[in-house]
Amino acid sequence: MGIDPTLKSAVDQDLSLKVLERGDVTFIPQNLYFYRRHAKGISQHTSKVKAKKNFAKVIFEAFKRRGITEINGKNVPENYAQPQEIFDLLNYQNNIPFRLIKKLK
Repeated sequence: MGIDPTLKSAVDQDLSLKVLERGDVTFIPQNLYFYRRHAKGISQHTSKVKAKKNFAKVIFEAFKRRGITEINGKNVPENYAQPQEIFDLLNYQNNIPFRLIKKLK
């Protein structure tokens, strides 16, 4: 369960998804580390596009590991091609009915 070195800007998300696949997690409501911001960090403007592309690839790989072939009635592609293809699969989460139902639960 190694981390793909080409996905440096999505390492945290990749690790989080893999941890969730191994077992239960618990939310700890306190800060346990400091987040360092700097000009070349992935959360800065110049790196955001690459980080978003890498995150889509991480999500795609999680779908494959988990055997997910369909999301909300749409097929997961066999091969990764474009980040937008992955984000389009998840777009249903932004719809008002979905968000209302989730909030009511």
